[in-house]
Amino acid sequence: MPGLSGSRRRVSSLHCAQVQTVEKRPRSDDCKHCVVGIFQAFVFVASTLIGCLPEFAFLPLPLRASLRTRHLPRRPTQSTHAFARILLTSRQRFQSITGDNQSFIVASLLPTHLPPTSAYKTPVNIIFHPYPIRVSYDEVSTLVPNLYDAYHDKVDMVLHLGLTTTEQHYSLEETADRDGYDEYDDVDERKFTAQDGLNRWPEGSETLKTTLDFDTIYNGWRSNLLRTPEALSALDGIVVRRSDGKGTFICDFLYYAMMAEYTKRGMLAASAVEARPVMFLHVPGRPSLNNIKQGRVVVMMLIRSMAESWASQTDKRAKSPLGGG
Repeated sequence: MPGLSGSRRRVSSLHCAQVQTVEKRPRSDDCKHCVVGIFQAFVFVASTLIGCLPEFAFLPLPLRASLRTRHLPRRPTQSTHAFARILLTSRQRFQSITGDNQSFIVASLLPTHLPPTSAYKTPVNIIFHPYPIRVSYDEVSTLVPNLYDAYHDKVDMVLHLGLTTTEQHYSLEETADRDGYDEYDDVDERKFTAQDGLNRWPEGSETLKTTLDFDTIYNGWRSNLLRTPEALSALDGIVVRRSDGKGTFICDFLYYAMMAEYTKRGMLAASAVEARPVMFLHVPGRPSLNNIKQGRVVVMMLIRSMAESWASQTDKRAKSPLGGG
């Protein structure tokens, strides 16, 4: 019966059926009305209870139209958490590295979106810097302010990926230093001296630390790797660790430069908030297919942990008496 949209209409239709019976319409018509009414009631109850009949494509057109007019409960199509937006950068090849830098290969294999799951409530949008960053002090010095201008209002966090050729594990860096980059030449055969550091950041701290909740992110990252089937099957013998900076090349220089840029811009803002939502992960340089697959899972689980920590901190700020101070 087309056009039924609520209990009042259903009562009206039953009343009409009774009047028609008094008028001695054929019994077969009454049976049809009863069958249709019972079927409508069944579909309404089922869809109300489970909310799982999207578009009702298998039903007759009049009945579909009737059901669409009702405000039936539906499964939510989006998480109640906001999207975490993470900028991801990687490096170019350098020194004896042949082919692409593994940090760039791993980054290029990541999805642009991680949807919420039963284990991870916070969906993630991954925003990729469009090209690998040259291993050059001048390049990084010029790029970092432009990165901030281009992305600071479009992302919530920044994750830099870099390559280590001396370690065989994944290192999540907690701090970065202003000085100490005069040991190795970059691709332009240039070093960055302590005086260069003082000239560029005359009021900069010797060491900067991310303002993200490092301990929570690190512990969540390790837990994610242990509880994820894809990770368990791919991460045979993998080692992840925390690191306290003391790097002497472009990776740590970029990390410091990005945190220093956030610090400077934040202190110049009206709110004067010292926020450095930046992290750095060193990826071991083992260019095999299996290692690249491992790297993809390791980075994805780190991003998941960053997003969950960010969502938790955001909720706490929203609930605080200061309203997010």
